[in-house]
Amino acid sequence: MDFDMNQCRLRGFAKTLVHDEDQITGSMSTLIQSVGLGGLKPNTMLISWPVHERGSSESSDSEYNTFTACAMDMCLLVAKGIIDFPSSVFKLTGFIDVYWIVQDGGLCLLMAYLLKQHKVWRGCKLRIIAIAQENDNNLKMQTELQQYVYQLRIDAKILIVELADPEISKNAFERTLLMEERTMVLKQMQEARSGGSGQTRGVSPLVTAEQRDKSGSKSGDDKGESKSENGEKTPDEESVADDHKKEKTMKEKLRALDRTKVHKMHTAVRLNELIIEHSLNSQLVLLNLPKPPRGKEGLGDYIHYLEVLSDKINRVIFVRGTGKEVITTHS
Repeated sequence: MDFDMNQCRLRGFAKTLVHDEDQITGSMSTLIQSVGLGGLKPNTMLISWPVHERGSSESSDSEYNTFTACAMDMCLLVAKGIIDFPSSVFKLTGFIDVYWIVQDGGLCLLMAYLLKQHKVWRGCKLRIIAIAQENDNNLKMQTELQQYVYQLRIDAKILIVELADPEISKNAFERTLLMEERTMVLKQMQEARSGGSGQTRGVSPLVTAEQRDKSGSKSGDDKGESKSENGEKTPDEESVADDHKKEKTMKEKLRALDRTKVHKMHTAVRLNELIIEHSLNSQLVLLNLPKPPRGKEGLGDYIHYLEVLSDKINRVIFVRGTGKEVITTHS
């Protein structure tokens, strides 16, 4: 770790964590809360985006558990796509985009400004893209942001983008349904791991469900063939009947969805469309990190919303402050 820090020309202290496989969350929690001496302790924590391995039986990522449980009174920086971030030998050109969705005291803007002081990002131009609602005064918002940036002595271009609120799209419904199904599968995995399920140990419930669907479809095909031989139904008629049944089942699932979750997903989808429209080729995008849920029950949905929000974007940094940060506008 010292070697890697020297390669990146970082000054600091390297800390090694020794733990068992099932102790990483508690060990990291203890480390983060005990690091430092009195008031001389870190005020910012940087972690990578939690990634779920395919077929993993973990209900949530250990880094994310630490991030939600013990990052008290610390600013949080969550880097998504961290393997795509440039090394210190590159010099980038293009845009660093800060999306001004909620007022966070200017922490997102400050992080973008500090990044521009480094030689890797120095050639990039800074843009602040403010999200406006239909009833907002766009001209007033742009004037106030320009004045605020001028007082901070930061060179940045201001863009005002209006977030229209049309009818909820089919994509939002489908993504919400996918989120609900994934949450259900993760819950089944957790029950199987704790011995509450009768499934074979080490086998994913998703795999067993797929096998069950395949066996069911296979038996259905056999029945269809026998019926066609008896002159009751042809394979085409059987296929049409299956399609109608699937469509009916899908409509029932969509009607049963929580409307609050659907509206949240719709907002995430619309914001993602705006980000792709304006920042698809940008070198870096900085976004506000919403407040995480207190309990573990909502962690899966929370991560899924953020994944939808940052979908198809190469480099993203989510930023969340403690509310105590003060960025003075007077020199």
